Amino acid sequence: MNELTNIKNTEGSTQLSEQTATMQSAMEILNNSDLDNKEKASILIELVKMKFEADEKEKERQHQSAEKERERVFTAEERERERSFQAEEHQRERQHSTEEQEKQREYESEESKKARDHESHEKKFDRAYKTTEQEKEREHAEKQKKREQEFEKAERSKDRKSSFILKYFPWIVVLALVVGYFAYHYIPAMITPEVAVPLSSANFEGMNYEEVRKLLIEAGFRDDKIEGEPLDNLESKGFGGFLEGFRKRDGKVEAIIINGQMSFKKGTQFPSNATIRITYHSLKQ
Repeated sequence: MNELTNIKNTEGSTQLSEQTATMQSAMEILNNSDLDNKEKASILIELVKMKFEADEKEKERQHQSAEKERERVFTAEERERERSFQAEEHQRERQHSTEEQEKQREYESEESKKARDHESHEKKFDRAYKTTEQEKEREHAEKQKKREQEFEKAERSKDRKSSFILKYFPWIVVLALVVGYFAYHYIPAMITPEVAVPLSSANFEGMNYEEVRKLLIEAGFRDDKIEGEPLDNLESKGFGGFLEGFRKRDGKVEAIIINGQMSFKKGTQFPSNATIRITYHSLKQ
């Protein structure tokens, strides 16, 4: 009986294997005891209740253990996720910092390159400007020297011309006179075109003065070089005047002289500016 009471008081056991062994021991003791069935049933009920309570406690303990394990796993996962998140954040920050540093380096490199290019451009511009200025100064000096040389040359030439003119002035005057005479008498004939007379001097005689003048102008002789010379030898009244007017009509050509030549044939060549004098009969004034 004391053994059963001890088995009944084994509520502090914490392991299922121990509880199972205790129940088996209690059953063996009950089977071997002298207790009546009512007491055995009462004890058995107490043992079952104890087993149930022990199972409930074990389930509670397992549940708590599982909860703790889940909390531990969850906490570990949360910590892992937090560590992973922090690692990713740190990685992103590090990458961002690296990118920013790379951009800063690229920007500084570009700015440095721009500064170098600008400095190089400034140096080239300064060199080109200095070269241009030196070239301009050289050209200016060369032009100035050339002007001075030309001025000296012109002065020497003036001196030579002056001395030459003073030395040969009489001969120059003589030469100018000869050239002027030659030009006056021969060059016009050489330059002025030749014109052929349309009729001979004999055919012109007896024609009307105005007709002769018109033929000569049409042939190419100059109008201002043709001079008419009236004879004023015809009477206009009386029988004598009638007879003389019948023989010598008013305006009838008596003679024609071209460049001093009184007789010429048809087609004879004369300068177009040759002096032509035509004498013709006319009434007395």
